[in-house]
Amino acid sequence: MMLNPHELIILDYSHDCEKLIFNVPESEFQCTVVSDLGHIPKSGIRFHRTPVNLFSFPSLVKLFEAILLESENLDSSLFCTSSLYKEIFAKKLLSVFRGNFNIDDDIQDIHPCMKNIIQYIDENLKNDITLEELSDVSMVSVRSIYNMFASSFSTTPRNYIKNKKLNKVREELLSGRAKNITEIAFDYGFMHLGRLSCDYKKVFGELPSETRKAGFSLETLNKSQNRR
Repeated sequence: MMLNPHELIILDYSHDCEKLIFNVPESEFQCTVVSDLGHIPKSGIRFHRTPVNLFSFPSLVKLFEAILLESENLDSSLFCTSSLYKEIFAKKLLSVFRGNFNIDDDIQDIHPCMKNIIQYIDENLKNDITLEELSDVSMVSVRSIYNMFASSFSTTPRNYIKNKKLNKVREELLSGRAKNITEIAFDYGFMHLGRLSCDYKKVFGELPSETRKAGFSLETLNKSQNRR
């Protein structure tokens, strides 16, 4: 079962119950949902209170085993902030447990014209994408584009593009190869660093500098393991 942040719930366990508890920061789910959908539900990411039989999802069980095995060989504090499995773990949980996001359903149900628009956005994230460009790509009016984004993603085109750009900034910072935040921000059209930090923290729950620090830790860990 997935429990939402600040959710009050009382569980009764049988005498032979075996518990394994994972505490996953909400920001990890936000990153995955923004990457796939370009937006986060207004109420935040929330899971339904529906128990799942893990034995029906053997790949998730195997992932649990891999994470536990990996954690035995790493410092616990380092593993929490720089796990190699964070992204795939969050995506797997989002696909197994249902909630108010339903990534797969949303992707399948989008308006047909949106596929060209989304592809164009993904291929031109370092450019200043205008609504007129999207109109030319999809061959529909700007007003129709607003309506399609509202019905498909419950957001505006500009907000969708901004969130996609923020996710790319995060990927660059987590790679551990980023020279500095300013250079990456400018690459994706963020000219006001203070506003970038504010928007970034709203989406991912941390500042760009904190993500960059985690990225360096992960890169250091990878180099250390390769030398062994």
